[in-house]
Amino acid sequence: MIRADIIILDGDTAVPHLARLTDILIASVEGGALIGHVLPVDRASVDAYWADVVASVDTGERLLICALVDGEIAGTVQLYLSPEPNAPHRGEVYKLLVHREARNRGIGGADAGRRGGGATAWPDIAAA
Repeated sequence: MIRADIIILDGDTAVPHLARLTDILIASVEGGALIGHVLPVDRASVDAYWADVVASVDTGERLLICALVDGEIAGTVQLYLSPEPNAPHRGEVYKLLVHREARNRGIGGADAGRRGGGATAWPDIAAA
């Protein structure tokens, strides 16, 4: 298993990583992932998707969690946070993507292991 650092990006810290996030999403679709985009993948539409994600992160609607390997994003997952006042501990895992060059090395499993106990089980995730 490879060593990955798990970080949470905010709107500002996500900006330098947008090109890599776009690359990961495109590689995932080209590899057969069914995640709301179809072949041939239009890079401009994927860029617009990530701009929407960043806007959602800035409003507090979701978290953008990334796995860094050697300082580069190798995988990403989003956590939609519940807007209900009686469920601040709930969230929905969304679009777990690992770049095909980093697959089968434990990165997705590292994210899955941390999310298993809920968002409060992630005290070791550092904000970028």
